[in-house]
Amino acid sequence: MYPVPLVFTASAAVSAADPVWEFTTPHGFTVVGLSLCGQSFGGAPTSWNIDVVDDGADVISAAASHTAAGTPGVWKSKHVGGAAEPVVIAAGSVVGVALNVVGGSSPTVSKLAVIMWTLPGAV
Repeated sequence: MYPVPLVFTASAAVSAADPVWEFTTPHGFTVVGLSLCGQSFGGAPTSWNIDVVDDGADVISAAASHTAAGTPGVWKSKHVGGAAEPVVIAAGSVVGVALNVVGGSSPTVSKLAVIMWTLPGAV
């Protein structure tokens, strides 16, 4: 079974927010990977990363650190060749993707994309 991508994008400047994207999932799934990339930084941040939030609690924290514009950051579970444990999200959960911007003065990230790689159900 191949992972299914959930894609989140923003073209405008986004500062640290909790969460930037949020949805209620009708079916359970397992997060097996994350990828993120921003094309432009404002306020000179040193890096940015994301948290995956399940019903208000961080289930993946500070994942996929990204330090240079245009260079992707990744988080991989064992299912896709990484070392992290996969994370199961139950049906009906409110899932959020939060942005953490580190360093700088009033830092922002623009033209960003986050891909959450998932497998259906609990794997």
